[in-house]
Formats: sequence, C-alpha cells, structure tokens
Amino acid sequence: MTRLTILALLVVLAAASAAPLLRPTPRDWVLLAGLFAVPAIVAAAAAELLMRRPRSVAGALRSMVLVALGGTALVVAGAASVMVVDAHDARVVLLALGLGSAVGLVAAGWIGQGLAGDLRRLAETAGRIGHGDVDARTGLASVGEVGALASAVDDMAVRLSEAERARRGDAAARRDLLAALGHDLRTPLASLRAAVEALQDGVARDPARYLDAMATDIDVLSRLVDDLFTLARLERGELRLHPEPVDLAELADTTVAGLEAMAHRKRLALHLSVDGDTTAAVDPHAIGRVLRNLLDNALRHAPEQTTVDVHVSGEGDRVALAVTDQGPGFDPRFRAQAADVSTRFDAARTRDGGGAGLGLPIARGLVEAHGGRLQIHARPGGRVTVTLPR
Repeated sequence: MTRLTILALLVVLAAASAAPLLRPTPRDWVLLAGLFAVPAIVAAAAAELLMRRPRSVAGALRSMVLVALGGTALVVAGAASVMVVDAHDARVVLLALGLGSAVGLVAAGWIGQGLAGDLRRLAETAGRIGHGDVDARTGLASVGEVGALASAVDDMAVRLSEAERARRGDAAARRDLLAALGHDLRTPLASLRAAVEALQDGVARDPARYLDAMATDIDVLSRLVDDLFTLARLERGELRLHPEPVDLAELADTTVAGLEAMAHRKRLALHLSVDGDTTAAVDPHAIGRVLRNLLDNALRHAPEQTTVDVHVSGEGDRVALAVTDQGPGFDPRFRAQAADVSTRFDAARTRDGGGAGLGLPIARGLVEAHGGRLQIHARPGGRVTVTLPR
C-alpha cells in the first residue's frame, strides 16, 4: 500500500467520523475535505523531502514533531477561518499551539540525544570489532530495537572472540604437529641416508646388518605415514568399519603376545586379566590397533622391571579394556586433551619426549567410530580405559 493511499484512507475516515457529529451540509463536506486533505498533502510532501535528506536521529525526531504540529496548525487555522472565533480565542489557540510545539521540540531533542548516543556507541563498537578488537562490547542495557541490536552486536563479538581463540589454538596445534612430524621423520631419514652412503662408498663391513637397519627405518616411516592416513580419514569421517562378533579377551591376548619381545627388551612384564563375557561386535583390525597403540604408549613410558596390566571385562551391554602402567602418568593440566591431535601435554608421555604422539588420537578416533569412549585417568601411573558397546 502506497503512502498516498494511506493518506487518502485517513482523510476518508476522518470525514466519516465527523459526519455523525456535525451533520454537514454539502458545502460543509467540501470544507471538511479541504481541512483534512490539505494538511495530509503537506505532511506527505514534508515527509518525502525529509526522507530524501538524511539527518541525525535528534534532527529526524524534531522534524517529525514539526510536521505533526504543522499539520495540526493547518487544521486548526482552517477550522477557525470558517467558524465564529473572536480574537481572544484565536490568540489562546495560537499560544497553545506554540507552547505545544516548544514542548514537543524539546522532548524530541532529549529523546533523540539518547538514541543518538546509543547508536554512536553501537557504531564505535562495530568499528572496533571490524578492526580486530573482538573483546569490544557495547555495554548497553537498552530495551526495544536498540537494545536488541546492542545484544546482537555483543553476541557477535563473543562468537568472534571464541572463534579467534579457536583459530589461534588450531594454528598452534598445526605448528606443533608439523614440528613433531619433522622430529619423527628426521631420525629414520638420517639413518637411511647414512646407511645408503656407507653402502655406496663401500665402507660397510657388514652390508646385511646395514640392510636390516634400513628395513627397520622404512618400517618406522611406513607406520608414520599409515598413522597420518588413518588420522586424516578419521577427521573426515571416511573410515569404514567392518564389525563382527569378536572376543576382546582373545584379541587382547594376541596383541599382548605380539608385544612380548618389545616388553622383554625393555625389561618389562605384560599381564592380562579377564572378567566376564567380553564378546562384542567390533572391527577386529581397528580395535586391535587401539590395543597396540595403548600398549605401545604404556611400554614406552613404564619404568624398567615393572608390569603393564591389561584388563578386559564385560558387564551388561558394555565391554571395557584398561591398560595401566607405573610410569609418570598424564599431566593433570592436559589430561582432558591428551588424546587430541598434536596436544603438547606432559613431555614424559609424548613419543620419546618429542614426536608427533599420534597413537592416542588415533585410538580415540577408532573407539569413537565404534560409539565407544576412551578415557585417560589421573595419576599415579598411566591408566587408559576404553568402553565399547556390545
């Protein structure tokens, strides 16, 4: 509906409401139409002009008051011209209109100043946020549209601040991960280079021993690449599982047997205990890898001549695996994030005091892909439990 249509409807409604009170003659109808139409047209023209010339909030409010009072003055003046009004009454009417105009202009100025101050604060806050100050806040407790706008700006600033902190954390995590991967790659590559140069120069007295060492280094690099590939698939949600009924006690027994030689070299003992029905529908390769990662982590950090315990238990609709060592355990400050990628928790729990430490993040991803939970417990010692649905 256009503005002219709205004004025409207002004029018609005003004239219709006057009819039962005044019982106008045809001549009076013409006068009423003029009294209502002329101020409406003037008000519409003034509003159109003001909208084309933007101004401050206070100025806009004062202009609105002037337009309203001007329209009222036109109506009163037109009515007085066709009525019998003495000079005294006319002066009273004009005085009342003048006083009303003054009061309206002062009130509009006060209201406009308050609104303008709030809007300036909103603009300043938005500008600070736009220039990177995500901790800026409006501090406004207004109600209505201005209050809603201030609340929206503050909420936006809070979300931007959280996003900025997360971005900085992610950037730091990427730097740590790249540095750790560089550490893990440097050692086997340097060993491979030295062995190749020795073979090329003919100074290797026992070539077979050199080839065995090179094969070991290649295995280390292959496991690291495999870890990175698995982690990337977990992050993208592209890892496909093939669950089947598996006795997790038997799976743990096989895993423990495969790591007996490593434990023996480190002068450690492996102990497996089982409690209850430990059958669950899982991907045996994925859960086997979880167990190997947890045991590998425990064997790396357990003190010599101690025991690493593996406990498998089943109760109700859940099966639990627990790996416990007598090492330094996890730093309480970082225990909750210890299984996150590249989290730099206690150096005693990272791979050889440095390294990427991807074993726990991969284990957690595989467990969560099964709908389970990996939990790292508080000191003393290192203790990690995995809970899986049957």
